[in-house]
Amino acid sequence: MDKHPRGARGPRVNARAIRGIRVERGYTQTELARRSGVGQSHISRIELGARPYPDPRITKALADALGCKVVDLLAADLVGV
Repeated sequence: MDKHPRGARGPRVNARAIRGIRVERGYTQTELARRSGVGQSHISRIELGARPYPDPRITKALADALGCKVVDLLAADLVGV
């Protein structure tokens, strides 16, 4: 059984974790966009939970820009927590 809604491209991310790590690093969404190459409006939609299944390349770019592992950005039920 597919865990993702129809058309989903990547694993579900934890919007709160992404925002929390971003704020902890002192980055605005604009700064994270600059560092990651992901559009600010896309980051906003991810953090608001409107894009819970971003392309894996976007999740990787955000993790790299935030200085963390991709697994740190995934929903808890996907990482066995």
